[in-house]
Amino acid sequence: MKLKMKKKLDLKFVCKKIWKLEKDMNLLDINIQGVKFWQVIRYLVINEIIQERGIHGIAHSKKSTIANKSKAIPMYIYNSITKNPFTYKGNIDVLIFDHERKKKINNNYKDIYTIDLIKKLKQRNKRYLVIEDDYLRKHYSHRHDDNRMYNDFYYLSSMIKRLYLKIRLNGEEHKLINDLNKEIKVNLGSEINLIEITKKEIKTFKMKYSYYLKLLRKLKPKMIYVVVSYGRPALIAAAKELEIKVIEIQHGVITPFHLGYSFPIVPNHKIDYFPDELHLFGEYWKNSADFPINDNNIRSVGFPYLYNELLDYSQKEKKPKQIIFLSQGTIGKELSEFSFGMAKEMKDYNFIYKLHPGEYDRWKELYPFLLKANNLRNFIVIDNNNKSLHEYLSTSNCQIGVYSTAIYEGLALKCKTFLLNIPGIEYMENLIENGYAKVINKDQYNIQEDILRYSKFSELNNIFDGEK
Repeated sequence: MKLKMKKKLDLKFVCKKIWKLEKDMNLLDINIQGVKFWQVIRYLVINEIIQERGIHGIAHSKKSTIANKSKAIPMYIYNSITKNPFTYKGNIDVLIFDHERKKKINNNYKDIYTIDLIKKLKQRNKRYLVIEDDYLRKHYSHRHDDNRMYNDFYYLSSMIKRLYLKIRLNGEEHKLINDLNKEIKVNLGSEINLIEITKKEIKTFKMKYSYYLKLLRKLKPKMIYVVVSYGRPALIAAAKELEIKVIEIQHGVITPFHLGYSFPIVPNHKIDYFPDELHLFGEYWKNSADFPINDNNIRSVGFPYLYNELLDYSQKEKKPKQIIFLSQGTIGKELSEFSFGMAKEMKDYNFIYKLHPGEYDRWKELYPFLLKANNLRNFIVIDNNNKSLHEYLSTSNCQIGVYSTAIYEGLALKCKTFLLNIPGIEYMENLIENGYAKVINKDQYNIQEDILRYSKFSELNNIFDGEK
């Protein structure tokens, strides 16, 4: 059956179709082999659809080939002996699963989302333990930290378990998933292998659930903090089984179209694998999505690391003709092409193209126009963390992006903000509607005139600071 749609296929359209299917087929409550399968694969499926349909590219670099996994085995073995959380002695008050991508601060790599939490736990003499996942098969944090263990033992043990753990769907389960697959194809024109995705993720869920159940029984934490909860459904399920509270710390932009957080057909409805509490950057974010928990479990706690850094840079002098592009893997191809055209046209302006860390190692292969732009006299590509992003934002008069979290940071540093009208801009509807950002089209814009007359800025006080 051919896809017939009058509306342009974009993220907003895809989300609305997914929400309708969730309601019509009661997907969020369907149990397959003891697992609420749709709650586990929901975010993965929409990413598969938007990539398969060419709406977004790939967000981050990945090293998931068999060769890369094999090369990591010695590291996994060594860390399973030296940094295994099962060898930690004694019980703890707080268990933290931080963000695997770290930032270099004072010659040490740290997770900026949990820095303040750890500082407060130390001040209160709380026993805490951080469990860290590797990032692209490496660990960057200080390995001599006694309050930090690595999750490598899980990955090592799972390599063996995957070989003999089989997921066999019965006839009814096959039919349900095939019916859903057909609906996705008819409504969104996307051909994905939902059977294989479901079997793979149920297997992963079961292995991680068993692992975390044993780990939590051993460590006996009173509370768990996570970053990126939608990547940890099995951990959350194990914690809830043991009646341990799970709190998520916000790590990026949350919008009505972020399916890690937005559940509009079941507001305040219990989602089995969603945290008990959500701690947000600021008041601004409280109405940014249809969260599946009660309002009294959503707190504005601030983002102290970022807030203080923005204050440090807020007095920098702007360069009137400096424009910064904020890239992401999902939209980098189109943004880089657009930046090249603009730089060629506006020769009296200087352009900075700031790549996302997830693009550093692949932009030269993926973005041919960016290679050309990098040879222009008024253009520079930043593919490292040698200088703070906020240094570039603080001195730039304008920023251009699509939906990066960094856009909010630029707004706080009084950058005139322009959003390229390509898929993903739906995330920024609130900014656009409130006049904090102006939309520009790829083939029709007058950026120089807009720069001169456009002067509305966001206020710092409700984006990255918490409850007073």
